[in-house]
Amino acid sequence: MKPATTIVLIDDHEMVRRGLRALLHHESHFSIVGEAGTIADGIAIVERLTPHMVLLDVKLPDASVAEACQRLVAIAPKLRILVLTSYAEDNTVMGAVQNGAHGYVLKDVRMDDLIRAIHTVASGHSHLDRQIS
Repeated sequence: MKPATTIVLIDDHEMVRRGLRALLHHESHFSIVGEAGTIADGIAIVERLTPHMVLLDVKLPDASVAEACQRLVAIAPKLRILVLTSYAEDNTVMGAVQNGAHGYVLKDVRMDDLIRAIHTVASGHSHLDRQIS
C-alpha cells in the first residue's frame, strides 16, 4: 500500500485547521503532520517535518500568498502547495500560481471535491477550482 501523503495545514484560523484535520482524519491516504497559523511557523514546521504537501490559506498575518508560496518553495522545492481560501480575485490566484502553488480551491468546495483536489495536486498535477478557471 502506498504511504499516506503527509500534509501541513497553514491557516490563521484555528477552527479551520481543526475542521480540516477532523475531516481529513478519515482519509487513509492523508496524514496531517502539522499545522500553523502564520507562514513563519509553517516554514519552521515544513523544514522540520518535510511534508509532501501544504494546504495554504491566502490571508496570513505575516505574508501575502505570493510571498508565502515563494518562501515555501525556497526551503522545500518539491513541496506541493494547494491554496484553500475564500478569495477568488484574479490577482490573488495569479500571484499564488506564479509563485509556486500547484492548486487553488475555494473553501466552499464540497468535501469530495477537496479530497479529489488534494489527490490531484499530491500526484504531481495542477488543480484550479471550477469557479476560478
